[in-house]
Amino acid sequence: MAHPHAVAIPSAAGITASVFPAPATAIRTNDPVAVAGIREFARYQAAAARTIAAMILGAPAPATPCLIEGALNAATAWRYRVAEQSGETGLPRYRLPLTTARYRRIGHVGKAREGAIWHEPTGTYFGGLATPAYHTLGLFGRYAATRFAEAESCRDTLRNQLTLHNGAIIAGGALLRRAAAADVADLVSRSAALRGETGKAETGGNAMYAVSAPPADSEAINEAAASALADALNAAADSDIDTASRLWALGAYCLYQAPRTARGADAACRVALAALGAVALRRIPWLPHDIDLRAQVLEQAVFVEQLIATHHRHTGFVTVASG
Repeated sequence: MAHPHAVAIPSAAGITASVFPAPATAIRTNDPVAVAGIREFARYQAAAARTIAAMILGAPAPATPCLIEGALNAATAWRYRVAEQSGETGLPRYRLPLTTARYRRIGHVGKAREGAIWHEPTGTYFGGLATPAYHTLGLFGRYAATRFAEAESCRDTLRNQLTLHNGAIIAGGALLRRAAAADVADLVSRSAALRGETGKAETGGNAMYAVSAPPADSEAINEAAASALADALNAAADSDIDTASRLWALGAYCLYQAPRTARGADAACRVALAALGAVALRRIPWLPHDIDLRAQVLEQAVFVEQLIATHHRHTGFVTVASG
C-alpha cells in the first residue's frame, strides 16, 4: 500500500545541488576556482538529502517527532562522515551535542575580507578585498541594528521569541551589541586561543553578535522543532500545504535558534530541511544561501514569511512529477 506521504509529491531524485546554493559566508575569496570548489559541496548535500527523504517516505504514518529526530541525526552523522573523510580537524565537534552558546560576529567583519591584515592595537583586521562573506555579514549587521532601533530599547541584548503552533512562547537566540558584544568578543578570542586555532579573533570595532539559545533551553527548542516538522508532514498528508509550509518554516527557525553541534550544524540542518521539505511542501524546496543568518537575526514572523515566499518564487509553484 502506498504511504500517504508518497502521494503527489516529488521524487527524492529531484533533490539536486541547485537546492543548496553555497552560503555566502563560506565564500571568503574572489578566486573563481576556489569558489567553484566551495560550491561543489552542494552535490554531497543533495545526495545525503535524497537518502534521508527516502527514509522519511518509507516511514509509517502518521509522522512523529521520533521520525524527525531520526532524520536530523542522520544528517548530523552524514556531516561527521564528510569531515572524517576530508581529514578535517576537531572531529568530535561535528558530533557531540553543543554544551555552550554559539557566537557569530555580524556587521563589519574585517577578517572576512580577502587578504586583510591584523592590526593588534585595534583588535581588528583592515584592508583586503571585499568578499561575498564580508558583504553578507555586513548586511545582517544592518538588519540587527534595525531590530534594535525598532525595539526602542537601550539594552544591549535583544532576545528572539519563538511562538509555537500550540501557542506556547519560548526564548530563542539573541542579538548582542555594545558592551555585551565586547564581552563576547573577548570570550571568543580566549576560547579560540585555548583550542589552538590559528589567526586572531577580532575583539575591536563596533561588534555585533548573533548568539544561539542557552544550552539549558536547547532541548525544549529542538523538541519544538521536531514537533513542528512532524506536524508539517502530517498536514501535507491531509493536503493542507499552507499549514505544512508554515510548520516547515517554523521548524527551520527553531533548529537555527539551537544548533545541535558546535560544527557542521548548518550544513546538516540544510540537508534535513531539504529532505523534509520535499515531502511537506509537495515540491522540491529551495533554501536561501543565508537561511542560517535569517533565522538568527530576523524575527520569527519575518523569517517564516520570507522563507515561504522565497521557496515559492524559486519553485514557481510547479509541482514536480512524483516518482
